[in-house]
Amino acid sequence: GGEEARLEFVGALTSVAERGSDGPLSALISRMADSCIAVRLAAMEGLVRLAPPGHEVVLRKVLAALDIWCEPAPDSTSIRAFEASDPRLRCACLDILVALSTQGGQDGSAGVDDTRGPDDGEGEDAMEDEIERAAIGRIDDCNEFVRRRALNAIASLVPKNSCRAIGRLCVRLSHPDHAVRDVAVAALCVVCDKGNHTAVGVIIDAFLTHPEEDVRRSALNALVRVGKQGDSQAASAVCQRLMDANLGVRRLAARALKHLAAVGDSNVAQALLSESLRELRG
Repeated sequence: GGEEARLEFVGALTSVAERGSDGPLSALISRMADSCIAVRLAAMEGLVRLAPPGHEVVLRKVLAALDIWCEPAPDSTSIRAFEASDPRLRCACLDILVALSTQGGQDGSAGVDDTRGPDDGEGEDAMEDEIERAAIGRIDDCNEFVRRRALNAIASLVPKNSCRAIGRLCVRLSHPDHAVRDVAVAALCVVCDKGNHTAVGVIIDAFLTHPEEDVRRSALNALVRVGKQGDSQAASAVCQRLMDANLGVRRLAARALKHLAAVGDSNVAQALLSESLRELRG
């Protein structure tokens, strides 16, 4: 049938076309809108193989397609929307972004290179920002496989210790879906060096005292994963959660202090002793 013919055409084109050739790339881009999902996926696999890194036209088409494929289904709820498209399409978009992006690998904590002029690289920076936002945005995906693929993409695309990415990831710590919060914590571990002050500060200031107990738990988990033992700021903040209204948060705070407090910290020891006595009194 017609679908099989188009699929064979895409496969043959991918096999014989020269890398970076505009004609084949345009043909593959057009097949991303095919009515057959197998053809779409084959076309996107072809783009991974034929498009050179940094190809702006392909990257913009993929980002636009990802936006469309992330639109919620008509019967989604306002509390937790779920995407209408096949999750394989969203995974394929992430694969292309990873394959074609020139971002990642460097340390993003130092900011922009001082040797560049004010207008140098503005287009590249804007594109990198769009790609980073798209990859981090798929942490919110309703599909577990897309979230996992997003985590892998973040590892490849996001510069180490990027303050911009840390902010975007920390926001997900208050997401209503615990699975999204868990992936956000994992992504912070990928992006941040242990003890990153920006991440630790944001988690403490914005989420450790959040009104939702599940968010406070996620913040404690994030501090354990991102914080460093001997960090007095983190240990002091976690000590406050020993008096949390929720027993689960209090217990998690006690466990977190084993990883964050310095050995011999008398203030932490006293806080733990006071809390243990309070628990014994019921």
